[in-house]
Amino acid sequence: MNSKRGRNFRLVLTRSSPVFFGYVILGLGYGLYMHNLGFSFWYPTLMAATIYGGSVEFIIATLLTQYFNPVNVLLITAVVGFRQFFYGISMLTKYPHRGWRKFLLLFGLTDETFVINYSLRTTVTRPVSRPGSPSWTTPTGC
Repeated sequence: MNSKRGRNFRLVLTRSSPVFFGYVILGLGYGLYMHNLGFSFWYPTLMAATIYGGSVEFIIATLLTQYFNPVNVLLITAVVGFRQFFYGISMLTKYPHRGWRKFLLLFGLTDETFVINYSLRTTVTRPVSRPGSPSWTTPTGC
């Protein structure tokens, strides 16, 4: 049993480490971008912790420097984030027998975790769908 756990841990580590390093690089880039726009380090840190879509954060950063129209922000966020809906549809068969947790797992998918979980050749027994917020939020504030 212990060797199976070790194999699973190595599989998850090798599949998710590129995602972690990608989050770190994107977080640093986002923090630098916000700094160049004139925001203090609190803005990108709070935005990274509260906005789910990483690409939406870059869009909202630009919108914050212009005239703020909440309806415009809502529509852009909905359109950009709608791709998550299609991720969920394609993962319905990958999460069998999860009950109500299936919907939480589908909601928690990001671009990166979708690629990892969808590329597995079997059904996902322990999904890698925990949001990567700490690896994205921490470097953003640096």
